[in-house]
Amino acid sequence: MPGEFIEAAERLNTMGTITLSLFDKLLQDVKLLPQHQTISFNLSAHDIVTSATVDALVAAIDNSGLAPGRFVFEITETALMRDFATATRNIHRLRQHGISIALDDFGTGFSSLGYLNRLPIDKIKIDRSFVQDLDEAGGTRILQAILEMCRALDLECIIEGIETERQGSILADLGCQFAQGFHYASPMTIKQVPAWMLRRDMAATRPPIAMRSIGAL
Repeated sequence: MPGEFIEAAERLNTMGTITLSLFDKLLQDVKLLPQHQTISFNLSAHDIVTSATVDALVAAIDNSGLAPGRFVFEITETALMRDFATATRNIHRLRQHGISIALDDFGTGFSSLGYLNRLPIDKIKIDRSFVQDLDEAGGTRILQAILEMCRALDLECIIEGIETERQGSILADLGCQFAQGFHYASPMTIKQVPAWMLRRDMAATRPPIAMRSIGAL
């Protein structure tokens, strides 16, 4: 399991090495994507409180020649709780360099609301557990309240765990602009991404079937 792997890496003091190795691979893969495409990368609790790792990530982006604004580093509330002061300083360091920060799995901890005004973050990702209650009135109201809160705080909101068309439709009706889940795409290799993006963009610009049929009459 990923969680067990990360715990083992932290115990062996190899988490930073693994993170930087994976990020170097990502920097090579990014070159296969359109220049406007942003890339998200998860940082562990160990990463965000280790200034040497943060400095190395910034240096790697500089050396790659890629725009820092293309990168989003995702951190969890659990990571922040390890050492809030150090994590906050490192988040400031990343954002000053033009890198965006997303708070992942929002809503799974007890102090998330308190962090929103204290952290220099750009996005929050709503945990998939909230989507499971979408068919209930209470679940819809909670998500609507979260979306309104994000708009008030000028935070981009991404809702995770969308697996059905119905869930996507409900969220669209609530005004959700960004969502993530198997309904939209399954995991794929970096080489498969450009073709998937092309199919997605073509589907988005294709006229409805009724309109496309007019020319054949």
